[in-house]
Amino acid sequence: MILLVLSGPPAASAAPGDEWVFGADSPVALQRSYSQYRPAVSGDLVFWEDNRPGAGSQTFTRIFFRDLSDPDGAEQPLTPGAGYFVNLKKDQGDPAAGGTLVAWREAVPSQTGALAHEIRYIDFGDGCLGRGDCAVRRVPRMFATEPKPAVSGAVIIWQDEQAGVAEADILMYDTNTGEMSAVCAAPGRQQDPDVDGEWVAWVDNRGGELIRGQATRNDLYIRNMVTGEERRITSDEDDGLQEAPAVGGDYVVYSQNVGEATRSDIMVYRISTGENRALYAGAGFDQRPDIDGRMVVWEACPGGLNACGIWTHDLDTGVSQPVSDGPRGGAAGPVSSGFPVVSVGTGRIVWQDNRGGSRAIYQNRAGEQAHVLAERFRPELRLAAGEQFMPEPMELMLELPGSFLRKWPGGGFEPVRNPDIAQLLAGCGGDCYIDLMGSAVEAGGGEASCAVDRGLIARTYVDSYRAAEGRYPATVYARVKSAGNGAVIQYWINYPANDHPKLFHEGDWEMVQVRLDGTLTPYRADFSQHGSGQWRQWQDVEKAAGAGNPVVYVASGSHASYFRPGRFELVPFFAWDRADGGGEALDPVVQIIPEVEQAAGASGWLAFSGRWGEQTGASLCLPEVPGIFSPAGHRDGPPGPAFQGAKWDDPLGWLSDDECDGCEATAGEGAVLEVSAWAGADVHLYDREGNHLGRNAMGGIDQQIDGAYLLDYPSLGRLALQVPGVDATDEFRVEVVGASSGELTVTVPYHDAGLVVTLTYGPYASSEVSVARLFLSAERDFDLAVDHDGDGTPDSTVTPLVVSERHVDFLPPKKVSDLQAAATGPGAVELAFTAPGDAGGSGSTIAYDIRYSTTPITATSWHEAERARVMRPPLAAGEPESFTVDGLNAGTTYYFAVAAVDEAALTAEPSNVAIVATPSPELAWYQLGSRWGSYAEYRDRQLTVMYMMRNKGNATAVDARVEASQGVPDNCFAVSPMPIVVGDMEPDTGREVIIKYQVPHGAASFITNTYARCFDEAGGDHWYPEPPLKNRS
Repeated sequence: MILLVLSGPPAASAAPGDEWVFGADSPVALQRSYSQYRPAVSGDLVFWEDNRPGAGSQTFTRIFFRDLSDPDGAEQPLTPGAGYFVNLKKDQGDPAAGGTLVAWREAVPSQTGALAHEIRYIDFGDGCLGRGDCAVRRVPRMFATEPKPAVSGAVIIWQDEQAGVAEADILMYDTNTGEMSAVCAAPGRQQDPDVDGEWVAWVDNRGGELIRGQATRNDLYIRNMVTGEERRITSDEDDGLQEAPAVGGDYVVYSQNVGEATRSDIMVYRISTGENRALYAGAGFDQRPDIDGRMVVWEACPGGLNACGIWTHDLDTGVSQPVSDGPRGGAAGPVSSGFPVVSVGTGRIVWQDNRGGSRAIYQNRAGEQAHVLAERFRPELRLAAGEQFMPEPMELMLELPGSFLRKWPGGGFEPVRNPDIAQLLAGCGGDCYIDLMGSAVEAGGGEASCAVDRGLIARTYVDSYRAAEGRYPATVYARVKSAGNGAVIQYWINYPANDHPKLFHEGDWEMVQVRLDGTLTPYRADFSQHGSGQWRQWQDVEKAAGAGNPVVYVASGSHASYFRPGRFELVPFFAWDRADGGGEALDPVVQIIPEVEQAAGASGWLAFSGRWGEQTGASLCLPEVPGIFSPAGHRDGPPGPAFQGAKWDDPLGWLSDDECDGCEATAGEGAVLEVSAWAGADVHLYDREGNHLGRNAMGGIDQQIDGAYLLDYPSLGRLALQVPGVDATDEFRVEVVGASSGELTVTVPYHDAGLVVTLTYGPYASSEVSVARLFLSAERDFDLAVDHDGDGTPDSTVTPLVVSERHVDFLPPKKVSDLQAAATGPGAVELAFTAPGDAGGSGSTIAYDIRYSTTPITATSWHEAERARVMRPPLAAGEPESFTVDGLNAGTTYYFAVAAVDEAALTAEPSNVAIVATPSPELAWYQLGSRWGSYAEYRDRQLTVMYMMRNKGNATAVDARVEASQGVPDNCFAVSPMPIVVGDMEPDTGREVIIKYQVPHGAASFITNTYARCFDEAGGDHWYPEPPLKNRS
């Protein structure tokens, strides 16, 4: 056993990809045919300039608002009174909001009748906005130019130009006390103030001048309104011009021109430490930032000022990301977004946007961070019984003993043992692969035989993996990405190997996806399965008890993901997935992964474009089923998540809508009796003996009919009952209980007539106590008898709206009656029989279902027997057939039977049973004698014991050896080095083996327990007797 001493998992940190997850952009106003400008936000309330017509269809700019917490509430004018604008100039603008205060600029006539402006405000803390009776108040000052207020708490500040444009000051008004005071009245021009709490920030031109209205110097200052401290936080001697400061808590954010105004960056200054640094330096212009709490937003204009988007930065995690999903460019020319504002309490980001050709106010919402969403909907993985490989982080693949980074097809690259991430990325790109201990081709049975070698897999892959198992917790990698009008969460799951009974390859990446709508509410789940997959509506997905986590049934070995437990066909008549949920139920750890372009540090492995598992070029070893299945591909390790094609590149398009699990009824397929009811009806099916399929009175499900199952899809309003392989002449009763407003569809197979009848019934008069009954028998009476009042007596009949018939081949192929079996080695048996042909003994069948078991096969145990690998289609009737079944255990008696399958998926009666025992080596062990080899050995108490090892079996003992020999009492022990290799031994041959033992003085005798081991030619491992505890794997 190999012991790995390894460190624990890395500590959680702000990783690339752990971004805020935004829903869909949406317009704030319900009416969008008017220009809207300069938004302000406080909590869920958004205010903006709007120039829609007012009374008398006169168009002028007013302040509108909308409460986004009320999805049904429309926008309203802030000052709705009919007489409000009497004697005013009918122009409002520049809203500012904070807490329960909103302020704006109002156009008013001056004493001379000329245009002037005031700052007006409303305190809406008493809920007056909802009632429409807010009191409008004014700052007692009149302005010749347009003031642009800023608000925090009860304070309003603005840029005041009464002393002249070149000598503008920053003033403050306290709405609680009615006091007006100067924040800064220094020489020069002060402008563009912002306020939050105690701190005010502004642009200051002191020491400079205005040339054609443009400042020659723009420094930033801040002032504490409580202590009076004033601080200069930037200097034009060292930096470019600074603009548009915004204050939030301990931070001031602003834009700074760089490179002679060829671009501008977003900067951040921390008030408590005096640290000043670049927050975001993109291409082009980044400008007009806003901040609230931890979130910073700004306009990002990489292609110029006429094509801007909205970005955000999280000060806690250091992640910068785009907010808006709106179009950029198109037939109407570039689209520009701007003037963003943010309210961190609600996560709302609001901006001015001119998509669609007119300016409108849009909003999005940072619903959750990626890791929060990913944790909320992480899948519960229910493994199949006997599963060998767990979902593991990629680190385990790199750290397993014997793991190498290699190049395909080899040459020119020195393999790297246990590579780290840097070595992965510096290797050979897509030509590289991670090669685990062992040979994937040999484990898969080699290119020729394609028989999975279970012994080799156990000795190499499983033993190596289990030595490191538990090193990490079960892990899934979550990618959270905006998509369409919402987002997707992709959970990528890494298994060290695909250990399917019919196919082996190293490495196995699987994926489970949850789709979220514009409100980040899940509406659908997609489960991947062998290159494709299935999907269900979210409400139809099984959830873990007491949680909203989807339950995934993981197939044994292949790790394909299923919505329900069961056995699922992969290759017709050859390979199946078993997802029984009988193994461990895992609640995995979630690790966030970014987009591949952001992959760095611990997530850098995502950019590795090679394969996670040995690249072999060997065929899949899957048979072709003519007209049904054609294999393609190789037994290679898979590429990583970011190189899985459409699954990564097109999250909303990789899985066809046709792959819905349960959306379509399977009526009319011929082999299944099916009842499908729509629109909430409760249906039941009874056979001739009264066995029941359907919901019972306790709320559970009765599945008393052999092979039957119930499919329930609440989101579709569909309940389906299915019974495979039965004939309507066996007599069944359908009952529809309660009110039904939808269609009822019944598919009825009649085998002797070679006919399938599909019945469609329309809605009929019913109530909660109604019971409608349909009796299926040879008489083919398809009237639905309806008992309206539930007294047991039919009150009316309903005939089907549509009756359709389809002819189906229900005659199975001819039975094989001459099956013979002969062992060709310890793990293989050759079967021989005559090809039976299709019904009547002529024509060709399309497949054989070959079964074997270590217990007798009967008509009742046939379905429990193991299916064998069948690599080619049948020959014509009368031709001699020969198939080799390998992967068997040596020294075991097997029972074989075969049945042919035709194009209608009908299976013949199982053949006669052939019995055969596979050969096996058998090591026997007896003592020839003992002696002291010399006086020195006698003195040192080392006794030589001679043994004879014989192969009494009927197969070659490969690599025979002595693994251990233990003495009783334990102070007598072997000193010869172990193991002692004897070599290959043919049947009925023997070899002498010598072992030396340490024997203490006074010991007259002792007992030895000696353990011999060999392998058979099929790779099977044999111990004689069972291995000692310390040697058992």
